[in-house]
Amino acid sequence: IDFYQSFLNTHADSNEVRLNLAKLLVTQKQYDAARKEYPIILQNTKNTDAKNEAEITAVVGLLSFQSGDYTAAEAYLQQALSLGFKDIEQIYIYLAQVSEKLNHIDAANVWYSKIKGGQHYLEAQINWANLISRTQSVDKAIEKLDAIEDLNAAQQIIVIQTEASMLAKAKRNQESFDLLDKAVKNLPNTPELVYDYALAAERVQQFDVMEAELRKVIAQKPDFAAAYNALGYSFADRNVKLNEAVSLIEKGLAITPNDHYMLDSLGWAHFRKGNLDKAINYLQQAYKASQDPEIAAHLGEALWVK
Repeated sequence: IDFYQSFLNTHADSNEVRLNLAKLLVTQKQYDAARKEYPIILQNTKNTDAKNEAEITAVVGLLSFQSGDYTAAEAYLQQALSLGFKDIEQIYIYLAQVSEKLNHIDAANVWYSKIKGGQHYLEAQINWANLISRTQSVDKAIEKLDAIEDLNAAQQIIVIQTEASMLAKAKRNQESFDLLDKAVKNLPNTPELVYDYALAAERVQQFDVMEAELRKVIAQKPDFAAAYNALGYSFADRNVKLNEAVSLIEKGLAITPNDHYMLDSLGWAHFRKGNLDKAINYLQQAYKASQDPEIAAHLGEALWVK
């Protein structure tokens, strides 16, 4: 950030650098500082011959969205539309998501309904179904997804995973498991589908199925970090195979270092083994990264026992 700002002090019209600065400020949650850059970026864009004003305005809209400034995001995205942004349906999706955040449910429905086909159609239908699931009912959302026609196998899998996730969130775990059980028997098995099936099996306490399927995922896709973590955490939570639990979670962490979910899992596995100092160390790292209630509960328990 200091480097970019120093450069811009002498090259104020370098828009690409200023845009990178704004993106970096947003990732660092320095939202007010980022917001000050947007008018300069847009003014610089108007002063060039690049003919990319619509694209830059859309990017500023997305940065506003990521910053939680949904009213500004909506204004920028609509401005991008009026400036002739080429991928209109992508903007419709963003505007629908902004409307959801503003709790303008009718407006979100309208934006999603504008996407009648094309490359964004399935994404829009899934987002729309998730909205229906939250605001109306899971059954209506599934009905909407089931009505989509002409899906290839990969798209069918995405739809089934979405439906299973909705059912799981509604605590309809057996229905979620049954749906995925049918899918793994009738569709090409992707690691992601089998992973979801394994987690659904755990929710209905079919632990043998879960373990077998996660081992299958790990063999099929050795860099699938979440699969190592899921199996290791399940062992730790059930207080079984604790040495293997630690080993599995460590493999997952080696693939995605500093992941707070995996740090939590590793801390919990060490807690189960009675390694309280190690447990507290990992759980504190996890909690520092994410103030998740479950991590807080694990850390509180480890500190209590210590």
